[in-house]
Amino acid sequence: MSDSEHVFRVHPAIGIARVGNSEEYCVSPETLAGLGGAGEGPVGGLPIRAGTESETITSSELRDRDGALKRQAARFKIYRYPKEAAARYRSGEGTEVTLGSVVDGKTVADVVWTVHLANKKAAAYIMNDDLGLAVYEKAHASELRLRNLSVGSDPNNAARLRKLVIDPGPRAIRGTVAERSASTKAPAPRSPGPMPGSARTPRTPSPSRTTASRGSTRRWARSTRWATCAPTSRVARSCSAATARPAP
Repeated sequence: MSDSEHVFRVHPAIGIARVGNSEEYCVSPETLAGLGGAGEGPVGGLPIRAGTESETITSSELRDRDGALKRQAARFKIYRYPKEAAARYRSGEGTEVTLGSVVDGKTVADVVWTVHLANKKAAAYIMNDDLGLAVYEKAHASELRLRNLSVGSDPNNAARLRKLVIDPGPRAIRGTVAERSASTKAPAPRSPGPMPGSARTPRTPSPSRTTASRGSTRRWARSTRWATCAPTSRVARSCSAATARPAP
């Protein structure tokens, strides 16, 4: 879509999903929480009932009938903006792109959402509360501590990664009823990243549209372009793609 008159973004820019021990789920809040007007209580910031666009749940719906905690999903959508608005702060001129949307004289016939979620925490380094991210700088290499040293001290050891990394491989869905698209074979587990001073920087691009309720405890994505990928935490790779046909 490089010749398009529009630019495309995936929103929200940040989406957080949480695990639960129930097979049921709700959708993460999509509004900001705040104080209401005079005589009103807090407004916004509530989870959304599954299968609805904006109907919020009550506190009694956080668990299922057996008392198990529901999973919390992150829902992402594609929006298009006029090219001339690309350099401006978002001010509401975006339009959601769905199946049947007409963009540049073409009708969107298919949208495929691919997510590659991997839990690599057990194979990664322990966070240093005193140094923060600075612990990964070359000057502080001696302060790095790898998790689960009993399994091995080499962060790149394939046998160690196979034991500690949970990586089911990419999964793709399409359409409005979450029809499963072809998924690829799970790749070999990867290292948690190079040691400080390495020229190679680990890259972990992000999720896209639809609701994802299973996976890691958290994940977040930055806004992306049409059919491109973006960085995220614990997500090995995820991107969206859309195909279009001429409008009748």
